[in-house]
Amino acid sequence: MNDAMIFSRLDLPRILAAWSATRAVYVPAVSGALTAFTLFDPERGLSLDYGNSTLSPKPFFFPQTECLLRFSTRGEDAGLAVAEPQGTQLRVLFGIRPCDAGAFSLLDRIFCQDQGGTDPSWASRRARTALVGIGCNVPDAACFCTSMGGGPHHARGLDILATDLGDEVLLTPITDRGRALLAEIPATAAATPARGARGGTAIGRAETLRINAEAIMARSPFSGLTLEAVARRSQRTVHALDIWTKIAETCLNCGVCTFTCPTCHCFDIQDETKGPTGRRVRNWDTCMSWLFTAHASGHTPRPTKVERVRQRFLHKFKYMPMNLDGRPGCVGCGRCVRQCPVNIDIREVLRVMDVACRAAPPSGATCDEAAS
Repeated sequence: MNDAMIFSRLDLPRILAAWSATRAVYVPAVSGALTAFTLFDPERGLSLDYGNSTLSPKPFFFPQTECLLRFSTRGEDAGLAVAEPQGTQLRVLFGIRPCDAGAFSLLDRIFCQDQGGTDPSWASRRARTALVGIGCNVPDAACFCTSMGGGPHHARGLDILATDLGDEVLLTPITDRGRALLAEIPATAAATPARGARGGTAIGRAETLRINAEAIMARSPFSGLTLEAVARRSQRTVHALDIWTKIAETCLNCGVCTFTCPTCHCFDIQDETKGPTGRRVRNWDTCMSWLFTAHASGHTPRPTKVERVRQRFLHKFKYMPMNLDGRPGCVGCGRCVRQCPVNIDIREVLRVMDVACRAAPPSGATCDEAAS
């Protein structure tokens, strides 16, 4: 059954205002060169003319810093801990891109692995947040989502997929939560079901936009990137490739790639005390830092940036696919490409890995055996 609805683009603020009556609604806002998600303000209006947000909306589910629990350090309650209460506010993230929604569905596999391994903070925020994404009609030159199993109009992880048709917007519900959101839209928004001749025209326009967007990406010099050769080689083989020193040569280990990435999820946990009370805090961390794997003894198994850079790329393109049914730990959003201060391009790294793995001996074979 086709539940998609057609709205005038001018009706979007009215729709968001209706959702705001019971939820906190966040929308992308452009300020100079930065695009970030902020609370919807009818006075400020809404623009769909933006690329991807400068930073991932990941902090809505995985904050850069958060308190996990509080405890007492003195008296009868010393050592007793109380978990930090979870929020209850319902939320809508409007205008996220399909790559970010795909990243959240991937992180669900990390933070909610099973009943005994579910992160309550992540699960709570995910459960009370609806995702309304908008397809990318003109993908950015740095994007490569089609090589990572996604697409500029993919719906994975979304509750509603919006397609900007110019003067109109097509809202297609993906989940029951998305259908419930559409049902809350007031009659004053003049919705038209995407059925009949008009509906067929709108759906056809949306399909044309999807095809054109994927065609733009197909013309990229990085189109067709693949992980097949990396997957065929053993961890030891890929780890020992002679490409890592060259790749790491210009890296500053600044961590901008990890902090802007929608799928990076490394963290550190610290206990902070003040007087009779304390709290346990989780903070983002980065594998680009030498402190990340430093032992209390002072030893670190990744002493130079070569080891740290290698870990970043192997984690995304070897270890995570091994544990997540082939899904890479990258959605091709292109943020690290755009923001790396020394222009390290993850797409070029992946291509180099592919070439090196194709030339490497078959997994388990020595160089002499491979040559015979």
